Amino acid sequence: MPQRYTRPGLLLAGERLALRLVLALRGKAPELVRRWGWAFAIVVVLAGAGFARLQPRDDVRALLALDPALVAEDTEIQGRIQATDPGRFAVVAATGASPAETEAAIDRLSEAHNQLRSAVAAGELGGFVPLGALLHSERAQAGAQKAARDALPAFDRAAVAAGFQSSAFAPFRQSLDSPRRVTLQAIRNSPLAPWLSPLMPVGDGGKQLFVIPLKGVHSTETLQKLVPAATILDEGALLNHAYRHVRIRVIELLAAGMVFVLGTLYLRYRSLRVSLAATAPAILATIATVAWLGWVHAPLTILNAVALSLVLSMGVDYGIFAVEGRGSPQESARALVSIATATTTTLLSFGLLAASASPALASLGVTITLGMLFSLLFSPVTVLMLADGRPPTAPEGT
Repeated sequence: MPQRYTRPGLLLAGERLALRLVLALRGKAPELVRRWGWAFAIVVVLAGAGFARLQPRDDVRALLALDPALVAEDTEIQGRIQATDPGRFAVVAATGASPAETEAAIDRLSEAHNQLRSAVAAGELGGFVPLGALLHSERAQAGAQKAARDALPAFDRAAVAAGFQSSAFAPFRQSLDSPRRVTLQAIRNSPLAPWLSPLMPVGDGGKQLFVIPLKGVHSTETLQKLVPAATILDEGALLNHAYRHVRIRVIELLAAGMVFVLGTLYLRYRSLRVSLAATAPAILATIATVAWLGWVHAPLTILNAVALSLVLSMGVDYGIFAVEGRGSPQESARALVSIATATTTTLLSFGLLAASASPALASLGVTITLGMLFSLLFSPVTVLMLADGRPPTAPEGT
């Protein structure tokens, strides 16, 4: 005896409700546009206002769930044991590894050292490791030694007047006659090399970089204006810039992907109206989700952009399912119920992420939950756009 399968009562009730909706919408698109066009215009204005209020945020630290008390304690400990801020440097570059280019870079290093001291005096910088006070170009050292030799007569007179014998400073005179220059190689060969190695220039032989660790930077932009001889680097800012680039790239790929999907659907159905009907709920849901984020002052992050790609992909999947399953009103109703069931399971899985204590997971969950809810709300748009009663047909040979 063949076994019979029956659909649950809740599913049957959903199909009856969906059937009423389909019958109410079929052939009513022109009338609905005439009667509710003003409401559509208001929705468009609200969506535009939401987009205008949207604020991108690319600070990776905002995606981390950090205890404020632990952050304050960590900051206090770092302030006590670290001489510099992690990831913040002033960089002076040598265009090459030749002696002349290295000398020019050391001159700029000394200039940057003086500018950093001025920044400390101005209150824009807490401190820095003064490599420029240890290392000067050979030209600068030769100039200082010449100035010292020129001052020897006055120095001798002052020494005799103070009661010193003329031979008391003979070693000092001899050092000026045969000066010992402080060079990079001399520092590398000195007993202080293990402690000074972090301050030595780094590079691959083609280009050298002098890195000066900084502490207490209030504003990278302001400090860069005060220290034009060096490039001020902030690893956190560079990482945020990379996240911004990825976020923009994801959004660009989403737009390109939708154009590709629309073109593929057109090749399948040979109808622009049917292709738009399959993608309209997903596109409208994405627009509504982004507008909602703007209205509730939720930032647009890289995770939101990734979540929107999931909303678009699943929304288009549901739209194609509605188009392919469309025929009689009963079939359209079953398609809508299937979409509602699939959306519900998606909401149950991703909706739990919205309650996560992690800002990253919560942002992902909220965006996908909103997007899928809007996809479900806009799914009747497919019925409105395909209200002529003819099922879509593929061209011969497909």
